[in-house]
Amino acid sequence: MERSTEISLLEELQGLKDSGRFFLDETVHSSPITRYADAGRFEAEVTDIFRKTPLIAAHASELPEPGSFLTRRVAGLPVLMTRDRQGAAHAFLNVCRHRGARLVDAPSGCKHVFSCPYHAWTYSSTGALRGVPHQKPGFPGIDRTEYGLKRLPAAERLGLVWIVADPEAAPDFDAHVAPIADDFAWFGMEQLGVARS
Repeated sequence: MERSTEISLLEELQGLKDSGRFFLDETVHSSPITRYADAGRFEAEVTDIFRKTPLIAAHASELPEPGSFLTRRVAGLPVLMTRDRQGAAHAFLNVCRHRGARLVDAPSGCKHVFSCPYHAWTYSSTGALRGVPHQKPGFPGIDRTEYGLKRLPAAERLGLVWIVADPEAAPDFDAHVAPIADDFAWFGMEQLGVARS
């Protein structure tokens, strides 16, 4: 936050305190309860806002080394986050591309290969399909490059792993985090770690 904005907000708060007033609008407005309890409206907000905006999915320290992985729900979707052998963070839908089974049940761990418990399709930490049991008789001609895990846009910025829960999105992570970069640097966010969830 810019210093001038901080000073302006502090002066406004001090003025309200000195006058004994609350920060209220000039007129009274009512809001129907359906705005807060409507399932359709909630689903639209999740789809149109939370699945299209970069969200913090983890602190970078939660993927401490190559092979580290986490499973989470992000904007209502099951997500698998991995750190590959080169140290890059990735995010995928935690769903096998064969029959849609959940690929990983464990909340976290360390491994470079993930095997589906249903039919043992196997994926690398970069999401590539590595193995298909009985491929020649059961799946002749399958192009493994077309059946990798469904990738979600992900980036590591400011000591955090950011994800967009829409596989078709093309977010500008740098532009998204730019307004908070100085504050997060001041916090020392990259040097912090998760002590407890």
